[in-house]
Amino acid sequence: MIRRRVDRRVPAGISPMTTSWTFRLPAGASPDELAQNLAKRFPVQREEDLSERYTYLDTWDGRLFAAGATLDLRRNPHGALLRWKDASGSVRHRTWVEDVPRFAWDVPPGPLRDALLQAAGMRRLLPVVEVSSESRGFRALNDERKTFARLRLERLRVRLGAGTSEPERTLPWRLRVLPLRGYAEEAAALAAGIERSFGFERDEPAELAACLRALGREPARPRGRLRVPLLPGIPAGEAVRRVLAVLARSIRAVEPGLRDDLDPLFLEEFRGAVARTVTATAALADALPEAAVRFAPEFSWLLERTEPAAAATEALLAVRTFRLREAPETERELEPLDAALEKARANAAQELRAVLEGERYADLGREWERCLLPGGDWPRSARPASEWARAALRRARTDLVERSAAALAERTPEARALAARAARALAHLLEFFAGLIPPDRLEGRLEAARRLAEALERAARLPSVAASVAGAASRMEAGPAALIAAGRVVEHLHAAAREAAKEAEGRLAEAAESGRAAREPDEP
Repeated sequence: MIRRRVDRRVPAGISPMTTSWTFRLPAGASPDELAQNLAKRFPVQREEDLSERYTYLDTWDGRLFAAGATLDLRRNPHGALLRWKDASGSVRHRTWVEDVPRFAWDVPPGPLRDALLQAAGMRRLLPVVEVSSESRGFRALNDERKTFARLRLERLRVRLGAGTSEPERTLPWRLRVLPLRGYAEEAAALAAGIERSFGFERDEPAELAACLRALGREPARPRGRLRVPLLPGIPAGEAVRRVLAVLARSIRAVEPGLRDDLDPLFLEEFRGAVARTVTATAALADALPEAAVRFAPEFSWLLERTEPAAAATEALLAVRTFRLREAPETERELEPLDAALEKARANAAQELRAVLEGERYADLGREWERCLLPGGDWPRSARPASEWARAALRRARTDLVERSAAALAERTPEARALAARAARALAHLLEFFAGLIPPDRLEGRLEAARRLAEALERAARLPSVAASVAGAASRMEAGPAALIAAGRVVEHLHAAAREAAKEAEGRLAEAAESGRAAREPDEP
């Protein structure tokens, strides 16, 4: 066989630090002809052809893709292989699983589960795209007859994840150059030579993004901070209407996932949007028409009805977090407690689903959407939004300072609950009016209000979470090892509650002190 050396000149666009290179074949190009030309011009040998089927998994809001990673599941006679790939398409972690994992804790311990926990947290994994691929393989040989890269000439057929009726789409043929470890420079030179010889255009290395675009979709993105388009001169009533309309859309967006009980974060996001609506209808009532004010008790009722499911979910996640992150050695011993808490959570979720399917919630949704339509009685306050928002923020900040001082003086759960509510209300208002406040003046205040609210809420909740876990442990039928492990969880939660109380104390002092110090006004 004639040896063909690889031209080692590497153009600026081809970096040896890149872990793979992908080229798109021109429309109408023959893969058979390309395979022959590759063998003629470069030191490559044919390998076996492959046909594969696999499924890309991600969270509802695309957290893995946003983290620069993809996760795919491939089934074969040996089982199911889960692969974690970086943005270039190179496999970083892999592990065998018995079935399609729903959450990170369904994956065996190891680097892949650690990466998944870091990126997805407690969010459920869903099938995003199903792929069927056919490919022709080559291996590239250096002067020592050692394989330094593999080439795959492949074509993908894709469809959206399970449960959809979308038709299948076929992507154009593409060529991938995959270096073996330790041969990045030689592989880069080979990729550069292919690019020069054939004039191929570089293709997007993110296969999932290419598959979604072929289906007319874009990768999902995590939901960021609440954003409401406001201009300083619009009437205050119209500003509040826009805030409430954005919150209403947020509620509707996560409602299907909450009804289907997909993962705990749908409940968290639903509660967050409802809680912000409660804040808006209470703190901004002076800019609301009477037709909107009457909804305030209804949203308070809705938030209250989510409490049992939220408490049950928090107890379960506390145990799972302990199992996965604090003490992995207790994972097996804590399975009975996990099962008991999951049963309680599922029952609470079913009760919440009954609320969402009831007439009261249906009427609330219909009437609220009708109330939020533009026009009507909304311009009740004609004051400019910037002037009116300044006054609302000043009131909220004054209330927080007073509540913080009272909580420090009285040291009662009731006083701390009022301070937490005031901190959360200020954080919500800062979110609502973020578009009217210079960023350098917004971030510090918003972060301080959020941290105070979170510390106070955490300090108040953790003793209840510990009591729920202890109660579930006392009712379960399990051996000594399981009971000892459950006791460790309860001890850990009590210790966390003490730390949260200390943090809350410090942040309360900071908030109270800010009321005595000179400060610039909260002006948008």
